[in-house]
Amino acid sequence: MKTRLSIFTSIISLLILVATIFVVFNIFSFSSRLKERVEIAVYLKSSADTVAIKNEIAAIREVKRVRFISKEEALKAFKRGMGKDEDIFSVLQTNPLPDSFRVRIKPELCTIGGFEKVCAEIKSLSGVDDVSYEKEFLNKLLRVLKIMELAGLTGGGIIAGFTILVLFTIRRLKVDR
Repeated sequence: MKTRLSIFTSIISLLILVATIFVVFNIFSFSSRLKERVEIAVYLKSSADTVAIKNEIAAIREVKRVRFISKEEALKAFKRGMGKDEDIFSVLQTNPLPDSFRVRIKPELCTIGGFEKVCAEIKSLSGVDDVSYEKEFLNKLLRVLKIMELAGLTGGGIIAGFTILVLFTIRRLKVDR
């Protein structure tokens, strides 16, 4: 009976460890996916060479993806975002929105410093009018993700320690018999 109990306890301990590893892996995967979605908005001057600027941005080491948004696309998206208030645009003679790019950086380089560096590099390019990103949102997001990652690692480490302790205790009880 004691042997069955020790086998059962060992299996349960290992299952808890595997589940913990799975949860920690998913926390890091979720964190990485969120970091991939943060974008830098790059607004262009009307005379800008979009192809050249796109190539220069894509050549920046930290950049993962560059997507062009024409001023027409931007106006359509803005109108959709306005919902029933889109009538406000009927008074406009021309589209006031500029062509732009949405830039995503590699998740492993997703830090405030990383964003600042990429923004400074892009801002220095000829034809770029303005560069922006949600710095306050990014600060909060990175803080929450860091807490989640640390909590996952800490909890996983504690559970792994207890699992090892239980397994060694069971082994010692078997040897001492």
